[in-house]
Amino acid sequence: MLFALACSPPEDYGRPISHWTPRELTDEIMKQGIVKSISVRHVVRLLKEAELKLHALSLLVNPSEDEEFDAKVEDITGLYISAIERYQGGERTMSIDEMTAIQATERIEKDLPMRPGKVGRREFEYIPHGTQSLIAVLQCCHW
Repeated sequence: MLFALACSPPEDYGRPISHWTPRELTDEIMKQGIVKSISVRHVVRLLKEAELKLHALSLLVNPSEDEEFDAKVEDITGLYISAIERYQGGERTMSIDEMTAIQATERIEKDLPMRPGKVGRREFEYIPHGTQSLIAVLQCCHW
């Protein structure tokens, strides 16, 4: 039951969190009566043995449904492959990318530095300062 719970979204259990923490998972296990008592540390050990990582997430990339996708990729990669040759002829190649809605935050407390046997620690609470957009330009030039 622990593993099934850990693999379920916390909101299914009325928890206002985006992902399980060991503490929240332990509380939910006892709330549901799965076990009478269990420590957070023991829950972490069980999750580790089952190779379940609450904090890990990878991006899911679905294949494009665009029928011209491969041709578009070839056009773009060809442009970069020929950038040096075209640069020698006086032509510049620039790549522009935009990243929108970057959250600007300020930590409430300073980070605690690492010490022997301890990793550095960062307070999870922060002050939000709205969002920013970043536009980056990379000019391909002669190497």
